[in-house]
Amino acid sequence: MSALPTDYDPRALLDALDDMGLLIVHPKQLVSRETVARLLGCCENTVDNRLDDKHKGFDCRFPQKRQKGENSVGWVAGEVFDYIDSLPAAKAATRQRKRSLTRRALSKDEFQ
Repeated sequence: MSALPTDYDPRALLDALDDMGLLIVHPKQLVSRETVARLLGCCENTVDNRLDDKHKGFDCRFPQKRQKGENSVGWVAGEVFDYIDSLPAAKAATRQRKRSLTRRALSKDEFQ
């Protein structure tokens, strides 16, 4: 097996994989709010809302954030994956159907 070049930059490799949509995440890895939002297909504010028990988007099943350092937090990737798996597929399909029906209704209204 060949050794890595001396100018090998693991951060650059991860950034390149992420740009291609191929970021590999280990289940025990702590991931950022941005990565959680990308995995869920939502914005970062939605991640915060799922944790805020006073917000209508609160979800008690949503994984809790962990302290990474003095000023940073992260989520265990495996817990995020488990949460995604627990989401009802029917609910997502219904949302998609409603969106497509709304788009069709809007496009019909535009032509009348």
